[in-house]
Amino acid sequence: MHKLFFKTRSGFSLLEVLIYVTLFSFISAMTLNIMFQTVSAFNNLRISRDINDSSVKIMERLTRDIKSATSIDQVNSNFNASPGQLTLQTVNKAGVALTVQYAMVGDALHLFEGADPGSLVDQGSLLSSQTSVSGVLFNFISMGSAEAIKIDLHITASRGKITDTDHFYDTVIARGSY
Repeated sequence: MHKLFFKTRSGFSLLEVLIYVTLFSFISAMTLNIMFQTVSAFNNLRISRDINDSSVKIMERLTRDIKSATSIDQVNSNFNASPGQLTLQTVNKAGVALTVQYAMVGDALHLFEGADPGSLVDQGSLLSSQTSVSGVLFNFISMGSAEAIKIDLHITASRGKITDTDHFYDTVIARGSY
């Protein structure tokens, strides 16, 4: 009988509800902010990876071809201007003369190969699908009997609203020139 006179208090007061809603809103906002920052960091990482993959592929191929070139074709190359074009005279594994050319097609750097500069066949782009070349410049350097090429490459990648451009430089001496 004593229990009937004393009712237990259940539910929340208005002040408690306001405090809980405010606390929940703050925690939700912080969680969403952390999620957006994580997605942004992941996209930046993917862009950096795309740019680095393309730059490694292009620079390694250019370096290998310039080093193995028997001569640098100055007539069919476009030096000190963007977009640059580089034409090399080399030999393939069988010892047959081969012309290799690097040229811009749209916003991609393409590789062309053939027996002579008039019969070059497009071998395709050296870039990944997520990247583009925003500039390429080849500079011819003559040092007496040695010849070299200075490469200035600008690669851009985008994912969503995030865009990044990196610059890559290299100077390669043609082994056939010294």
